[in-house]
Amino acid sequence: SPDGKTIAFASSEELKKSAPAEGVETKEKQEKPRERVSDVRVITRAAYRSNGPGYLNPKFKSHIWTVSLPSTAGEMPKPKQITKGNFDEGNATWSPDGSRLYFVANRVQEPYYEQPHTDLFSVALDGSDEKKVLGFDGGMRDYTFSGDGRRIAFGGVDAVKPVQSYTQPDLFVMSNEIGAKPRNLTAGYDFDIGGGIGGDQRAPRGGSPSAVIWSRDGKSLIVNVAEHGRANLKRIDASTGKVEPLTTGDHEIVAYTSTPDASKMVLLVSTSVNIGDLFLFDTASARMTRLTSVNEELFSQINLTDPEEIWYTSFDGRKIQGWIQKPPNFDSSKKYPFILEIHGGPHSAYGFTFTHEFQWMAAKGYVVLYTNPRGSTSYGQDFGNIIQYNYPGDDHKDLMAGVDEVLKRGYIDEKRLGVTGGSGGGVLTNWAVGHTNRFAAAVSQDRK
Repeated sequence: SPDGKTIAFASSEELKKSAPAEGVETKEKQEKPRERVSDVRVITRAAYRSNGPGYLNPKFKSHIWTVSLPSTAGEMPKPKQITKGNFDEGNATWSPDGSRLYFVANRVQEPYYEQPHTDLFSVALDGSDEKKVLGFDGGMRDYTFSGDGRRIAFGGVDAVKPVQSYTQPDLFVMSNEIGAKPRNLTAGYDFDIGGGIGGDQRAPRGGSPSAVIWSRDGKSLIVNVAEHGRANLKRIDASTGKVEPLTTGDHEIVAYTSTPDASKMVLLVSTSVNIGDLFLFDTASARMTRLTSVNEELFSQINLTDPEEIWYTSFDGRKIQGWIQKPPNFDSSKKYPFILEIHGGPHSAYGFTFTHEFQWMAAKGYVVLYTNPRGSTSYGQDFGNIIQYNYPGDDHKDLMAGVDEVLKRGYIDEKRLGVTGGSGGGVLTNWAVGHTNRFAAAVSQDRK
């Protein structure tokens, strides 16, 4: 909370039920024989499991709770449930004055049959006086109040018709009033608001704060933007939508937070040869100062190399961005085995961020090519959505044009070509071996 005395959180657990400490069995458990738990699952919904949590239990709903910070050592304050009912709530945020809680929900029994929709509510701290602030036809991401609490900014994806396979996220601003209509500030800006470069070294549990940040005077907003395989901060005028760069470079800003006046920020920055370190960023001077070097000792003992960035022309004249990761101590006069790595999604993107798999394969002596074929993000709405009703298809041709581009360099053993990818990349791996015999080996990850 703004006064620092209370924490708001989402939980689906009944927190009033306490369990014995780990490793301790109650007397009742010791005397009573353990009952067999049936492994039969009765599925009654179309969406019954999720990547990560596994099987979903429709009886458990996520609600908003608060808990006060302990005033004395050893005190265990009792959590207080703020919202109730048969629908999930989450993404809770305090009002600037701390008098109310805002949260997001979609109160439809089976929303996956409907177009994306998000409702923003506010509620008093005792759970009363619930109000619907916004009904947004689309997917709403993190939202932030202006300093005076009169406006709300958020990243989101409009629910457009006809339905698109990929709709680029934009930045929206609205007044903090019941029934206010959000205004799309970046409708004419053709890149992904909110970042979106993919690597394999993200913290699986830790949050990655990346909400919109208001300037102190409320005249501009700071957001992360994915553009051509890079993710950098942009300053966007809150009235006109004019975009100007705040940071530049071949890297990904993975997460960030700021001081209340937005004069200073701390950024988590990842590159092709650095998993991630913290940097202090001055928003006025754009000066970036490194704060940590957490892997310095380890990385000083291994040979990591930056990839070679390439742009090549595909079959229909479209330009495709890719990267060639070469083995340490690369010698262009030698012949190397080759691996094409294909990203998943398919609406995602490789780029200038640390990916252990590429470095590991290169260390084993392979030249690795990874590209962003059509359908990838960070190249605009049309490029991302062009594979709708045609996937896999022309994106496979983009990938093969990339392979041809590397073969022209003369240092690849054409009899030792491999292809791999996960999720959507697994789909395209299967497609590739069904359409060409050029690969000697293939590994379809995450797809059977």
